[in-house]
Amino acid sequence: MSLASITPVPQLAELEFTGLPGGTTVLNAGEGTASSVRFDLCQDGAGQVTLRGVLWATDEFSAPTYWVRDDAVGAITDEFVEYRRGMVYLLRVPPASFRVTGLEQAVAGDLQPFELRIFGDYGLWVLGHGSFLAGATGMVGANSIIYSSIYVVAGRLVPGDVIAGRPCPLGESLLERSWRMGSADFEVDACTYLGGGHTTAYRISRLSITDTNSALSPAEQMTHRFEGEAAVEAVLNYRWNHHNACDSFHLALPHADYAATTAPLAGCGSQVPNAPPRDFEDDPSGPVEFRVRYHGGTWTDGTMPGCTHYMFCP
Repeated sequence: MSLASITPVPQLAELEFTGLPGGTTVLNAGEGTASSVRFDLCQDGAGQVTLRGVLWATDEFSAPTYWVRDDAVGAITDEFVEYRRGMVYLLRVPPASFRVTGLEQAVAGDLQPFELRIFGDYGLWVLGHGSFLAGATGMVGANSIIYSSIYVVAGRLVPGDVIAGRPCPLGESLLERSWRMGSADFEVDACTYLGGGHTTAYRISRLSITDTNSALSPAEQMTHRFEGEAAVEAVLNYRWNHHNACDSFHLALPHADYAATTAPLAGCGSQVPNAPPRDFEDDPSGPVEFRVRYHGGTWTDGTMPGCTHYMFCP
């Protein structure tokens, strides 16, 4: 089961937590990205339901925390592990540190009696309310908590796995962008992740291009779509650099070539072959530079005014 968004979002005064820090904000439960919460339930042959784990995603880029009750450990263990093509921070918790009450009532629809306390320095406290559950993280004891965040997540308890439909692995975020180069309109979907040092890394998973240039035949002017990373990489050579400085791409189609390079920023990384050359002395506020050619002819150069990076244009 998972938390789902609730309307209206509960007010702070409605929460039954004690000692919340000043500035605490109630966040609506997410839909697979930030503020998403999943409860792992097991049911035995006699119909007894137990809570075996909680997956808690705070934001789109960090590895979610995954508390799992483990009868085989005597103390909490923690490690980062691969999970569903991404990473999670896994804490294996002994039963004595994983205290839950009111679970059967909550599954049946009565949320008020529910309470979950996962003890430890990286603990979790979830409380039932009349129509929603709310949870907070912190240093949790049997009767105490030192909150580690000013955010409380609230939502309805519903069946299903809230992260199952994520388009990107855990720790990555979907980016949908479009831009125009001359007569060509581009649309892309990409999974972005932290590339280190204020760098946004990305993997493009969908690409479509429509070019109505008169040099092209009606068939060539139709929209060309490429679905999946392998299909995209078969036609698109692209590179992201440190600080996303001078990122570049070259799209090679049978009837046309398109290439572009972004502005420098605290340096200038190398560009893919056929992309417009740029260096660190170029204006960092300057527009994307691009070039297009049809049927192997002469390149025609252009710029994207007001846009320093095709993936992050307004």
